[in-house]
Amino acid sequence: MARLLVVGTGLAGIGAALEASRLGHEVAMVEAHEILGGRGTSTTEDDWILDAGPHFLDLTGEIKQWLDKSSKVKLATRRIDAKRLQIIRNGTLQGIIATPEAIKTHQIKGMDKKRLLSPSRYLSSEFKNNPTLDAELWIKDESQPFADYIECLTILNTWNQNIHQSSFPIIINSLKGKALHIPLGGWAEITGRFLSALDVLEVQIRSNSPLKRLVKDSSGKLRGALLNKGVKVEADAIVLAVPFASVEAILETSRMQVPVYENNPLKAIVWDFHLSMKAFEGVHAIWDSDRKLALIMMSNIVPERLPEGCREEHSHLSFLSYNDKQSIESFLDERLQGWRKNIVNERCLEDVVISQSTAEEKEFEQPYLQQGLAFAGDWINGEGWLSERAFKSGIAAVQALHESL
Repeated sequence: MARLLVVGTGLAGIGAALEASRLGHEVAMVEAHEILGGRGTSTTEDDWILDAGPHFLDLTGEIKQWLDKSSKVKLATRRIDAKRLQIIRNGTLQGIIATPEAIKTHQIKGMDKKRLLSPSRYLSSEFKNNPTLDAELWIKDESQPFADYIECLTILNTWNQNIHQSSFPIIINSLKGKALHIPLGGWAEITGRFLSALDVLEVQIRSNSPLKRLVKDSSGKLRGALLNKGVKVEADAIVLAVPFASVEAILETSRMQVPVYENNPLKAIVWDFHLSMKAFEGVHAIWDSDRKLALIMMSNIVPERLPEGCREEHSHLSFLSYNDKQSIESFLDERLQGWRKNIVNERCLEDVVISQSTAEEKEFEQPYLQQGLAFAGDWINGEGWLSERAFKSGIAAVQALHESL
């Protein structure tokens, strides 16, 4: 049994701590902020719940599997209905053509009709029969209605504007109703359940404890970390489950070489707010391909998250924009008159890193593993998208360290 320190309590850190505990290690966690959970958190003020941007759960993913292991209480969710999606292209708002009625209205026939009626079957066949498929070229050969459908699902599932071959499984899951689920209690409920499970496993967690530097012995092997106020935590191995910018800062102050990494992050702004007015009734999500932003109508999907007595006359909107806050304001000025004076509360995060990939996969980690250090986070290349990728990266980091301990 080794002493393992996990830095960061987001989903990457939680995945690392759970896996380390499963493997029998003594685990401790430190968090720089007062609130645990990283971006997988919700804030509640007078029964109004706000998230750090839209988060979705894949019912076939690792997070759900670990949740089922950690708690006997079934997680209540609602899912985005793929048939309630809309898209804006060249200034025109239109619904996704995905129902028999819409297909008939638009007089779509032949193979295009068949694909729109059974999109998951068609995608599964394409994915299975063409393992090296260039998805970006493939989508250009599809009809516009089908391409719009897949583009919307790609954005919602991966927060990525371009479809990749690796996107197919999660898109197929969403078409089958197994992805794009929203927890009724927000992501704070998910992180809360995990943190409760870690408490049962006797994992010590320190909040408000930013890491100042890593501590090494004379041979260069990591022996722990120095926190604020001179607190030292001893450890045989450490997982840095924090954003890449934080990894850089920690390694620099620890006089360790910073990994050479392709620094080309995809960033976005996420903005959650409640309005004292109804908005976009019946719609679950809108992808504005002109402004490069997505709107998730949370109150149309999970009205239970609004305070009782406010569900008939209020709305909860969650935005993701690849541009800026002004693009969201422009969208609302055009589509929802009077929205500004009806804001009840809001939560806005700018420069949220969606993805950041390395040219050499994870080979850069090997020298650090020899010193007892591993990295985790959604910036690490790996399977899955967003929260799933972050969670899996924590598990993978511990497994790599476990082999070297």
